[in-house]
Amino acid sequence: LASAVAAMEETLMDTRTATAELGWTANPASGWEEVSGYDENLNTIRTYQVCNVFEPNQNNWLLTTFINRRGA
Repeated sequence: LASAVAAMEETLMDTRTATAELGWTANPASGWEEVSGYDENLNTIRTYQVCNVFEPNQNNWLLTTFINRRGA
């Protein structure tokens, strides 16, 4: 039995063009660091990193600002 499904791709958030702080809420606040880095084409990008990943009982998360889902 074959079925066909049509799908459209919708980009909800693209931070590759962000030049200032993203301003996301990090938990725990002391475990995260927002840094500038480079993508595969050596373009400057903003990213978050957490350094305590090897400690037990990790619960690291980021909360973005509101993202409009548009057609998604």
